[in-house]
Amino acid sequence: MSTTLPGSVSSKGKDGLRPAKFIQLSGLKELGRLTCALEKTPLPTIFFKWRKKPYLATQVDTLQRRPIYYYVASESAEFLGYKISGNGEEVSLTDFSANSAFVYSPIISLDDIPRSYERGLKEGREKRGEMYASIRVRDLNSLAKIAAYKVLYDEPPLPVFRFLHKKDDVLGVFTRLDDLEEASIFFYLKIGSKPKAPFIRYSSSKGSGASLTNNLGDHAYIFIKVIELLGSHPLVAL
Repeated sequence: MSTTLPGSVSSKGKDGLRPAKFIQLSGLKELGRLTCALEKTPLPTIFFKWRKKPYLATQVDTLQRRPIYYYVASESAEFLGYKISGNGEEVSLTDFSANSAFVYSPIISLDDIPRSYERGLKEGREKRGEMYASIRVRDLNSLAKIAAYKVLYDEPPLPVFRFLHKKDDVLGVFTRLDDLEEASIFFYLKIGSKPKAPFIRYSSSKGSGASLTNNLGDHAYIFIKVIELLGSHPLVAL
């Protein structure tokens, strides 16, 4: 996943930037899981205010040279702390990173937001040409294979996003099958009900197949984080 900071994507806009796209997560715990869980190096979080309201966000992708951010409405601190304990998770905003039980995402506070942010926050529905291409997979095992394949290259698994599309619960992952591709493809699966666990457990050497879980204690498996959006994904057409 990208860790590009603001102001690094060039475009044809008057200020040299394409509008950033902001996609809302269902809560602060989702942002903590996205930035910290299973990452070798936590993703940085940015803090900014828009129309006097505070937000925390992290960039995880680009689409046609447009930065894609996932965010929550939240006050800030110096760090976003995350830890897994037993069958639960704990997320906190803190000014110190002294507790070794936590993984910390550094929070970078912006004095003023770029125009590209403002344009992205103001705009409405996307043009059809700016949507991700989507491909439906057969089952959870197939989706887990796509999310976990980078483990072979000593990289963390890709996050799986969960959202409601019309009446269907959707799990999906954004990935580039070829490093030369300009945009990711969204591989997705429609499931019968909202997942009740924030991780997928998967193993290529066991016959049980992929399953949802709260417990990350079994080292024989690969674990993939599931990130819940507040609404549907505005850049996905299914």
